[in-house]
Amino acid sequence: IKVGEKEIDLKSDMNLTLQASMTDIVLRIYDSDQEDALPGVNVRLQAGAFKKEFVSGDDGEALLENLPLTVYKLTAWYYGFKVLDTSLEVSTATPEIDLKAVGVLDARLKFVDSVKKPLDGGTAVLTVGDRDIEIELNEAGEARVKNLPNSTIYVTVSYTHLTLPTN
Repeated sequence: IKVGEKEIDLKSDMNLTLQASMTDIVLRIYDSDQEDALPGVNVRLQAGAFKKEFVSGDDGEALLENLPLTVYKLTAWYYGFKVLDTSLEVSTATPEIDLKAVGVLDARLKFVDSVKKPLDGGTAVLTVGDRDIEIELNEAGEARVKNLPNSTIYVTVSYTHLTLPTN
């Protein structure tokens, strides 16, 4: 990516400063309801042969320094699943960029016994890709889990120290 150009007529020793068309940006990727900036999102920016990969921090932000001013293809993965694929224009007019990962959703789960009576507590483990997320069920057998990738999730439930099959 060309970031600067200047013609020089060199006839004697000289000092020269070239200004490159680059900028720093702060990028945040939010969940689909735009409540939370997501930590640990793997992101790739690509424009032609130029490629930059990074991971958002614990606060959901990534500081990208010295990015050439151009339009990029941005792809983001959360828990190993693609959650965003879009174009992104980097310019000096947008030092902070917020994007919405439409593939990151919240889930409200309810666990019931064989006669559909809610479990009064217990633990569930959601397996998302290669990560396990442990959640506690309330007295109504419910749990809310925020910011899951839109993917297949495997659930196991434990109740009074027994692991139960799930359907």
